[in-house]
Amino acid sequence: MYYRRAETGNIGRPDILDFFSEVSPCGVIGSYLLDREGAHDEHFAFKHHYITGAMDSEIVCLLFATMSEKRQIALEIINRHQDRLTENHVVPLRIMISVQSGRQYLMAYTPRFKRITSFRIDNIAAVKPGDICARFDQLRRKLDGMLAYMWGVSTQSPAGSRLEHVEFTVRYDAQEDHIHKRLEREKRWLKAIFADPRIKLFTDEEIPWPEVEPLFQQEDILIFDQYSDGDPYTDADYIRNFRLVLAAVRNRVPLRIETINHRGRLIQLVLMPEYIEYSEKDDKFRLIGSGSRYGGIINLGRIVNAKPYDKPYDKSSAWKRRPKSRTVELELVDDRNALERVLLHFAHFEKQAERLNDSRYKVRVTYDVEDETEMVIRILSFGPMVKVTAPAHFVDLIKARLIKQKSCEHYS
Repeated sequence: MYYRRAETGNIGRPDILDFFSEVSPCGVIGSYLLDREGAHDEHFAFKHHYITGAMDSEIVCLLFATMSEKRQIALEIINRHQDRLTENHVVPLRIMISVQSGRQYLMAYTPRFKRITSFRIDNIAAVKPGDICARFDQLRRKLDGMLAYMWGVSTQSPAGSRLEHVEFTVRYDAQEDHIHKRLEREKRWLKAIFADPRIKLFTDEEIPWPEVEPLFQQEDILIFDQYSDGDPYTDADYIRNFRLVLAAVRNRVPLRIETINHRGRLIQLVLMPEYIEYSEKDDKFRLIGSGSRYGGIINLGRIVNAKPYDKPYDKSSAWKRRPKSRTVELELVDDRNALERVLLHFAHFEKQAERLNDSRYKVRVTYDVEDETEMVIRILSFGPMVKVTAPAHFVDLIKARLIKQKSCEHYS
């Protein structure tokens, strides 16, 4: 007998792990836990979502540990232009995440230059913990004061001049210390996600582990380009509606819903819920369903009332929402890593890239027609390095958007 299990338990719902293993930092830990849940139906889809950060989870985990202990660290940074490693001694203060590009950055104080600056986490090769930093809290407050004046993660000028319950017993040999470390890390990750306000959408329970330090605190992370009008996750009505919708998705139960449409009018509809979609950029949940003449997409934050539909409902005859896809064709000049930035920006879209010559590329991106306005805005964000060549109607949308933006100059 190599080990003895205590009474089997779990955190209760695979939905919790399904959601947070995708949206939380170090979500790969949640994926390990999901492997033990066995086969189950998944009830979430994700929009504006990147998985590239999963490759940096080990580095991020080390950074959280050093921030928790308020330590200085030595970073080994990959200089991709000169193909060499450099070492930087810094005080890690916060991890900042972009929902536009999916990139993760470490904001840290560099004593050598006496300034707070950013480091791309995918360029960090190693993290070496150092001594405790007595000024950690002071430096983090300084970063907090800088955030209102920062554009993304840029700090070009000197910083000083600017504005359910699980218990089990595991026995292992002295040579298997990695088992203990992995289990401790899993507990710390669970403790961290149970401090996320969104956990209340799934459960009212608390994790009774007073001896466990969370892997990260909510103040350790800032998504700096996320819209600020996200859904009200602590509102009792919103929580009730979310749980009702999730149960309906899980059990395939039709719903009668009263919601406010985009014109501000109260409408009633009956539909069969298919899945829930979460946008990290918008910080909102949407219900994707079928069978309603008003369409199959409902923002959960606009739901006034929802309840199970108690009349006969023919599921087989329900209208199914079929995504209407379109393709936009771009030409770009690969200056300032434009190709890498475009492919990363549209990583969650179906796409093709074709090389035209040494510096010019053609990229085709397929998108949902309901996201067309957003696609126009996102493509324009690349400026003159990207040109829309087809289809003609998308070129007209670009022109109309530019004319509209130029007309705003008269009011500035």
